[in-house]
Amino acid sequence: MSPELGENLLGIDWPQPRLSWVLQWEQRGEVQTAFQVLAASSLEKLAKNQGDLWDSGQAKSSQTVDVLYAGQPLHSAQQVFWKVRAWDKAGQPTGWSAPAAWTMGLLKETDWQAQWIGASGTEPKTLLLRREFAVKPGLPSFVLKWSGDMRTLSSGGRWYMYVVTGETMSAGPNMNWSSME
Repeated sequence: MSPELGENLLGIDWPQPRLSWVLQWEQRGEVQTAFQVLAASSLEKLAKNQGDLWDSGQAKSSQTVDVLYAGQPLHSAQQVFWKVRAWDKAGQPTGWSAPAAWTMGLLKETDWQAQWIGASGTEPKTLLLRREFAVKPGLPSFVLKWSGDMRTLSSGGRWYMYVVTGETMSAGPNMNWSSME
């Protein structure tokens, strides 16, 4: 099960996420003839089959991809728990899927409250993002995962530099620079 092409996503910025699921039937040739989605504001409510945000009811449809959320309006940073069940071609319902969740992003401009991050004493502010962490000895490789679009990390100004264990891994002028004013 996944909202907006991912599982348990953070920061969905579309007010009506699209939900998808994959069915695993015991019988070959089985098809979904209907589905029911429950979306709740807590795992406790979902466990009690209380879709306080959305209960689609039994929707006669074979659609399992990009089912548009059609429940209560969602708010910035709201967490939504959901599950789905399907009906087979004999009209028998499956059990409920395991619960999944997503968290809404910031949906309105007024929800954004931030200040520029910059090196002190520079004008204009020089963007400076720095985080130190330890890597276990003997680890042959590791991946740095940026929680967002990687281009955000390297397109914030005119110059970038990535340093690992004191060694510059990559540095240079950023050709995609545009004014941050």
